[in-house]
Amino acid sequence: MADLCIICSKQLSDGDIVQVDRGLQTLIKASIERGDGKDAPMMNVSSIKVHVNCRIVSSITAFKRKRENEGATSSPPKSRVRTTFYFKKLCFICGLEADVVKEKKSKNVRDLISCVSTINFKDNILELPDKKGDDVLKTVKKRISFEIDLVAAEARYHQKCFRKLHNPGTGEKKSRPQNNIDAAMENVFSYIENHEDCQFTLSELKQTLTDYKPDDKTIKIKLEEKYSDRIVITAKIPGPTMYYFFPRPSL
Repeated sequence: MADLCIICSKQLSDGDIVQVDRGLQTLIKASIERGDGKDAPMMNVSSIKVHVNCRIVSSITAFKRKRENEGATSSPPKSRVRTTFYFKKLCFICGLEADVVKEKKSKNVRDLISCVSTINFKDNILELPDKKGDDVLKTVKKRISFEIDLVAAEARYHQKCFRKLHNPGTGEKKSRPQNNIDAAMENVFSYIENHEDCQFTLSELKQTLTDYKPDDKTIKIKLEEKYSDRIVITAKIPGPTMYYFFPRPSL
């Protein structure tokens, strides 16, 4: 099975292949949407190799089926023209360069760029209420709606842009507490997963947050929910609480 594409069941050598790690959950969801039973073997692995074309077709087919199941709208949908956006190098909010490599080399802009690391990130953005005159949010929603999996696309954003997206003006009401927590933890997750070290202090993680800061207990709970046994938390008395993160091994 290791030499076969789990989607088409053909030899991996028959075409270009890609190793799916961060987008694995999307493949599983796509399989469940199709009802082909191929999701089971993917449940117990951290990454998998498939044909590039199979991955694309699989995701698109599942997406279309989901839309069909949701039912047609009362009015015919407007035709949309897809434009290519380079999520891997540009901030998906402002459209300007967001190069993590350059950011790591420059201490002046350290931690200003984050990568999307959770599947529900896209839905959280799409669920933000539209505000009159907020053309930026409309553009962002349109831009990400064409991309099925922002995690797999390695989408990134400037933290400053992300904060403005949630709170565009001083006169606007602040977003719900849960949205604030989700936005804050996205920054923490991105910092951990894109950092060369695997050992962090709570104080260090909180320094990545420049706007809303969840309490220590909430941060601990969210980290354990996301990483489970991949993160170990140790409390030293006297001394800071240490967080040890273990990345998923590559196949």
